[in-house]
Amino acid sequence: MNDKYKILLDQYDLHVDYLKRGRGEIICGTDQGLFALSATKLSEERLAVEHQWKEELIDQGFTKIDQYIENKEHEFISYDKYYEPFVMRRTFNGTECNIHSPSDLSSACRNLASFHRASGRIPYRADYGTPHFSLTKSYHQRRRELKSIWKYIGSRKNKGDFEYLFLQEIQPFWKQLEDSSAKMEELTGLREGWCHGSYNHHNVLMGPHGTATLHFEHFYYGYPLTDLYYFIRKALEKNEYQFSICETMLKGYSKVQRLTMNDYSFLYVLFLYPEKLWKISNQYMNHKKHWVSPRYLNKLQDIVDLKEKREKFLLQYHNFYNVF
Repeated sequence: MNDKYKILLDQYDLHVDYLKRGRGEIICGTDQGLFALSATKLSEERLAVEHQWKEELIDQGFTKIDQYIENKEHEFISYDKYYEPFVMRRTFNGTECNIHSPSDLSSACRNLASFHRASGRIPYRADYGTPHFSLTKSYHQRRRELKSIWKYIGSRKNKGDFEYLFLQEIQPFWKQLEDSSAKMEELTGLREGWCHGSYNHHNVLMGPHGTATLHFEHFYYGYPLTDLYYFIRKALEKNEYQFSICETMLKGYSKVQRLTMNDYSFLYVLFLYPEKLWKISNQYMNHKKHWVSPRYLNKLQDIVDLKEKREKFLLQYHNFYNVF
């Protein structure tokens, strides 16, 4: 066994039978089941808050989650010989959700709805973190940022491939940004509750005894449907915006948590917003401008290449769910 891991594992009351590498973690087979050892950037205080919140989630019947365990010193953080912080979480046998499999995606959405239903019985507490209800404000701020980036790129004397492509393609995305911002202001009565904060195919394990949910580090109180939006958007990007993928995922979710017309409208506004374009533009703006990484150009080209398929999806969604 690697000395680094031995030093860490010796800090826990576990008899380790074997180790294997996982995604950014070491899977530990022990006398008490499977655990995952991984580096952390969270403080002891934040880990304690997440642990307490997860205990409430387990009490509500959502049990297959990667709860933290304490070390022999009754702390969540353990340190290796370089004084790097690590945590130990319970984990489960299973494979990651296959983002190209409709049945896996449907199951993962049912699981997400079950999480939202169970966590909906946990009341908001200020010590669990600041709530996030500022989508309209965020949209307006991003609008100002993108307008500033557009103006900056237009005024540059020495333009490269990224700048020329951006200026050539920005107009239809800008219209979508304007439309989504206006429609967001029309929406009222949005459902509030706890959000996973990073629900994607990597954090869902499909196992023989059910679905497990991992990595709640970014949990917060806000609009739960944003979890569903981010998950579906990622699946759409990986499946060239096939409308059937979205339909399958929404059907899966609604089998557990009924979706209202207001919910479908909210999701449409989120899909309409050109988030990936804003993100890559913001990354470009924060980068050294004398040399633009080819990675940024490739990402922008990917967005452009999927533009027509994304627009077709938005039209299909709009007509099928009769929103706005």
